[in-house]
Amino acid sequence: MTTPLEVAGRPEIMWLVKLLRVCFVVFLLAGCVPLQPLQTPSGRPEVTISGVTKKQVLDLLVTEMLANGVQVKQVNEYGAVFGKPDDSFTGALLFGSRYDSTPEMRLTFNVVELSDAIRVFCNAAMVTNPGSAFERVRDLTGGRTAKDAQAMLERLKARLQPIAR
Repeated sequence: MTTPLEVAGRPEIMWLVKLLRVCFVVFLLAGCVPLQPLQTPSGRPEVTISGVTKKQVLDLLVTEMLANGVQVKQVNEYGAVFGKPDDSFTGALLFGSRYDSTPEMRLTFNVVELSDAIRVFCNAAMVTNPGSAFERVRDLTGGRTAKDAQAMLERLKARLQPIAR
């Protein structure tokens, strides 16, 4: 039996359609894998640091981000927001738009003062059309990104613990 595409002399299109179907099924199945929450009280990236002030935590965060080429977007007494343009092909393909093809990876740290410690939370997002009225924010705080953010917070805690003593 011949298909309309083969009759038109385009069997390579059928091969492409089959390949796209296989890719769709693979991505569909990969999307069904449940993400394991982190072993933190909230299940999201966070640390609790004793014996330090919010200012010490925020100062070290700003220093670390600037040293890694990340821009400071906003800092206040409750947290800090950092951003870095994602110039990768994948970032542009998945999160770019016709208006702005370069999305921005944005990290938000919230700092909460407890009676005897400071609790730091982290959220990661990819922002389409950053800095415009048409910003679209997609939360990426899950899977590998959450593990990377948790590891970064653990390093932050390790750097601040000697100050606390």
